[in-house]
Amino acid sequence: MDSDTDNAVLVLEHVLQQHLDERILLPLTLAYLVSVHVPVVFPLPESLLPKVDTIYDELLADFGNASRGIRYECVCSRETLRELITRSCLVLTDDPETARVAAGLRLPALVLCRNKSNLTAELRNLERLSNDRLRQDLAGWVQLLNVATQSASGWRGSLLGPVAGGPR
Repeated sequence: MDSDTDNAVLVLEHVLQQHLDERILLPLTLAYLVSVHVPVVFPLPESLLPKVDTIYDELLADFGNASRGIRYECVCSRETLRELITRSCLVLTDDPETARVAAGLRLPALVLCRNKSNLTAELRNLERLSNDRLRQDLAGWVQLLNVATQSASGWRGSLLGPVAGGPR
């Protein structure tokens, strides 16, 4: 059995606020990719567990099963959440408070930042991550994500042809 410090943790602001929408898809995909290297713990309110589990199963239906597992952890308080973060080897988050806690503890983190027009990802304290392969993969995923989102905001769908209702 892995110790808690061999786990990554996925903390999503909108999930903690008991709100699910399309913002969950990219973080769940990243969590799956990370779970190929280390198990991932995903804290969430118990009321969202069935819906998140269904979304996750549908999202990953076509992926292979190379995962070391994603464990749902029903969390009711910020104190419990902080304990999970403290015991993790990597933090994946879009939650500003979680990002501050991880930074204060100097934990390796992948932080998703949203603004009005796009999404960016930042790696923090990556040198503190002992898993070399995971460190390399994270750097590649973040670079790919940032290039794709910056390019997509400029292309406005040009890769796929005209946008519905737009000029031809």
